Amino acid sequence: MNALPVSFFSAGSGIGKAEFHRDMAATLTKPTATQPSDASFNAVMGNLVNAINDTAQKPDLMMHDALVTGNVDVHDLMVANAKAELAVTVTTQVATKVVQAWDKITQIQL
Repeated sequence: MNALPVSFFSAGSGIGKAEFHRDMAATLTKPTATQPSDASFNAVMGNLVNAINDTAQKPDLMMHDALVTGNVDVHDLMVANAKAELAVTVTTQVATKVVQAWDKITQIQL
C-alpha cells in the first residue's frame, strides 16, 4: 500500500496531520444513538466497523455525485479518498496484529 506523500499534509493542502488524526479519531469513536455508555464489546466493534465502512464508501458516493451533478469539490474528494485509504490500511494492520496475537496465544503450552 502506498503511503501518503509528505506534501499531502503541507500547509497549502488545507489539512494538517493533527487535524487529520483528530478527524479520524472523532469519526471512529463518535457515539451513536444505539450505543449506550456501557456498550458491549460486540456493539462497540460493530459501530467501529460501520464507521470504517461509511468512511470507505464516502469517496465512491462523492465521485458518483461529481459525475452526475458536477457539484463536488475535487479537494474534498481527494481528502475523502485519503481518509478512506488510511482507515482501510489501519483496519487491515490491526486485524493482522490481532490474528498474530491469537496465533501466539494458541501456541502457549500449559
